[in-house]
Amino acid sequence: LGDRLAPGEPGVAKTFVGIPAQTNFCAAALDTVPYTHEDSAKILLLSNIISSNYLHKELREKGGAYGGGCSAGVQSGVLTCYSFRDPQVLRTLERFEEA
Repeated sequence: LGDRLAPGEPGVAKTFVGIPAQTNFCAAALDTVPYTHEDSAKILLLSNIISSNYLHKELREKGGAYGGGCSAGVQSGVLTCYSFRDPQVLRTLERFEEA
């Protein structure tokens, strides 16, 4: 397993769990703003645009993943990018950062 953070400590946590499979599942999450913030609706719309206009093409059409996308949890204030049945996880993580 990767780096660990103490509870409540801000920062980046990386976790890898190996499984005997040819494809993988991966995700990246980013803290954003609470739903009461004026930018919350913009982040929700942006997540839909990222999913349909960028990640679908990059992950599924070019990268060979079965699927993936971006989701804004407006109540939790977390933006999540994910892929599943993905043969190119490192490439996918780069696309998450570009998005």
